[in-house]
Amino acid sequence: MDVKITNDNLWGVDLDKAAVDVVYSGTALATGHTPVTIDPSATKTVTFAFTSGSLATLELARVVLNYASDCNPITNTLPMTAVIKIDVAAVVPTITIPIDFHVRCAGAGVVVQDPTLLSQQRKEKQCLFGA
Repeated sequence: MDVKITNDNLWGVDLDKAAVDVVYSGTALATGHTPVTIDPSATKTVTFAFTSGSLATLELARVVLNYASDCNPITNTLPMTAVIKIDVAAVVPTITIPIDFHVRCAGAGVVVQDPTLLSQQRKEKQCLFGA
């Protein structure tokens, strides 16, 4: 992910590490870290390479269920957030900057249903068609 930074100040900053978490439905899906140098009166693009973590079963279930309801059928997009975290110094709190954006829904034709509904549908089918 590329982040464009414009610094209109006459001073610059050199950070050992800036981090970005890509978050969907309250769950971090991927994290990227990189050192950042911002020169005075300059515009710079910083590239973050991401690694994805493994999700616990409950987190995965929440993400899948929310994906089904959050995918906008008109725009075929899904809301996500990139949370930029900057640690300036050990004694200063972390600066957090959330940025909302949309991505295209993968497999937009896929429908995720509650397993109890599938069971009910099977029973109705058996009743109606004797299957």
